[in-house]
Amino acid sequence: MNHVILQPSGGAGKANFDNTIKSPVPLEKIIPFLDEKDVQAVSSYYENGLVPVWGVTPGASDTNRNKWDRIHTGDIALFTANMKIFASGTVTHKFHSQELALELWGWKEEGVTWEYIYILDEIEERNVPIQLLNEAIGYSTNKAVMGFTVLNDEKKQYIVGYI
Repeated sequence: MNHVILQPSGGAGKANFDNTIKSPVPLEKIIPFLDEKDVQAVSSYYENGLVPVWGVTPGASDTNRNKWDRIHTGDIALFTANMKIFASGTVTHKFHSQELALELWGWKEEGVTWEYIYILDEIEERNVPIQLLNEAIGYSTNKAVMGFTVLNDEKKQYIVGYI
């Protein structure tokens, strides 16, 4: 079974979602930031030339980077805001590029940008109350998704019916 990624997307994340997921990025804008292996992989997958792109910051002590390292092709990302899962997508590729992150999203704060990038396909709108997800994985029902999370194997098995 693939990983399940919980991706909060409120605040600045809402604008980023609108700019690079809801309105996918033209492939030609991404290619200058990729190495040859990544260019071939991404170009062959996105024949229409439009690529839904997401990124995460390194996080304190590289916590987000360590989580990002666990992401693989086929993983499911659940985007959350306002106590709902509002969208999902399937990971097709990932790569690190601070330069592309700056081009797409700028700085979150000085020296910090969303440079650990993953790209998606099969973007679907959702309308799942976060309470259902929380009940399934054993979180408090009124807990919002506050940070980028890659669910462990035990927790992800409980949410298959919701995604």
